[in-house]
Amino acid sequence: MKKYSAILLLLMFFIFPTEARAAAFSDVPADSAYYEAISYLSDKGIITGYNDNTFRPEKEITRAEAATLISRAAQLEIKDTLKNAYTDVDEDHWGYDYIMSATKAGIVNGVSEGIYSPNSTLTHYQILTMIVRMLGQDDAAAAAGGWPLGYVKVAYENKIINNEQYQTLQNSADGKLAANRGDIAQYVYNAVFVPDEYKLRIAGHEYYLGMKADELGQVEEIVSSAYGFLWYIFGTEHYGNFFAAGVNNNGTVVALLSAGYGFKYNGLKAGDTVSSDFEYADNLYTDKNNGTKIHGVLIIKDAYSKLQTASKAALVGESRISFHCTNAFRVYHGLAALKWDNNASIAAQLHSQDMANNDYFAHDSQDGTKFYNRLVNQGVDYIACAENIASGYPLGFLNYNAWINSARHRRNILGNYTYLGVGGGYNQNSTYKCYFTQDFFSK
Repeated sequence: MKKYSAILLLLMFFIFPTEARAAAFSDVPADSAYYEAISYLSDKGIITGYNDNTFRPEKEITRAEAATLISRAAQLEIKDTLKNAYTDVDEDHWGYDYIMSATKAGIVNGVSEGIYSPNSTLTHYQILTMIVRMLGQDDAAAAAGGWPLGYVKVAYENKIINNEQYQTLQNSADGKLAANRGDIAQYVYNAVFVPDEYKLRIAGHEYYLGMKADELGQVEEIVSSAYGFLWYIFGTEHYGNFFAAGVNNNGTVVALLSAGYGFKYNGLKAGDTVSSDFEYADNLYTDKNNGTKIHGVLIIKDAYSKLQTASKAALVGESRISFHCTNAFRVYHGLAALKWDNNASIAAQLHSQDMANNDYFAHDSQDGTKFYNRLVNQGVDYIACAENIASGYPLGFLNYNAWINSARHRRNILGNYTYLGVGGGYNQNSTYKCYFTQDFFSK
């Protein structure tokens, strides 16, 4: 990065951190609506105040300052070798590297062809657009209606703005108002702050929604998901530290799940009991056949918690998640992990798709074929076998949870078997749309 004169450095109040927290800013008292956001971002070195220990939250922000703030929040690699994309941003401008890096990342663009207008103020619509792009959800915003209201909707779904702000910003007159430093600090804080509900501990390591995929460690398997992201799978050698992270196309973690005994969530772990009034109880899954003890955890950002694709790859990916969760549950209960069997998986997939295509839900095929006949038809040689089926759940984890909470299906999961094949089927015109089958056997 270039070196700048002392005068220019004084202008870069969003760039270099100081010792001061928000408490030291004379115009951001502890009862300020912006206090928590400004404190957090100040501690992270994303924003700073002025030399007189003020933050000036009501002051409007320029487009150059916003690009700098967003670049730091997104942890972009700032380069001084990027080609100038704008005729009105000189290479000696203090924000040049940040503007060009954010432009290259697709987070900011010009107000017109070749014009960035670095000293212009920024509207609420514009800053929310930058933040949504920073989160890698440009496509989601386009699908939601495009600029500006599609971006406002995605910002709301990601809790960057609250319901009152969402309703207000439906009005273009409000959305086009210039945003101030306090507003932007709050928006960015909402985007980058990680609440406890988004954190998961595995073997002493903390993972959280919003972290980058390259921080996760050595991935063992990558599969597609039904929610549009990829599952990165870890800890399957012995299943003591098994977990999976959902990673979007921007390389950001947007989902986490685990089963077995290696996870902790807000101080709770597998085998603990959770009360219905626990703040984040919805993310924990219990086994009603074992005193409602916790057996798994699933955390997904709201914007990614809907079926996005039921492609063959997604059905295969969710089948693999079901397989790994099943093994984690078995190992937790002192049993050996099952081996994946491709032939049993084919039998399971064909039955799931047959149920989807013909809109029924049963172990027997409509021609009367039994599940053990289907295994034989795929060349499976067994001495004992069992089958679980589920419908209506697009995620492998949710199918696994349903089976755990059915006494008969749970017995199959903990049965004396050696091999397992899992397969899914989908038909949007069928009653339950998604269908999954597990076929167990030993030989």
